[in-house]
Amino acid sequence: MLRFGIKKKNKVINKIISYDIKGIMQSFLCIGRILILVLFFNSIHAQTYEVSGTILDESGKKLPSARLNLYSIKHQLVETLRTKSNGKFRFKNIKPDKYTLNIYAAGGFSATKEVDLRSSSINKLDVNANQDEKQPQLTVDSEV
Repeated sequence: MLRFGIKKKNKVINKIISYDIKGIMQSFLCIGRILILVLFFNSIHAQTYEVSGTILDESGKKLPSARLNLYSIKHQLVETLRTKSNGKFRFKNIKPDKYTLNIYAAGGFSATKEVDLRSSSINKLDVNANQDEKQPQLTVDSEV
């Protein structure tokens, strides 16, 4: 009878230990699933794109030092930059959304381009700026 009681106690202890191990394993699986979900949503949220290209005038000549303003769909300024001497530009790390790109260059050149970055980056975008005499341009020269 004593032997039977010891065996019964050992079975109970083994069951408790196996339930504890099973619980720990389930906790690890649950934590693992939560981490995968967090990483997945974080990677979606952290996704960014870029817009790059060249600004050209009506004849196809590259426009250096043109000012580019990138506006969100809510008409908020996202970023401003200037083209290089070869007319090229690049906006980096832009969140997926629709944008409006406004271009202003010396000589009254201007253009507006709608840009959709919801699914991919846009590279090699050529924007033809038209000369508009009504477009006000301000040029500032520094003098000493």
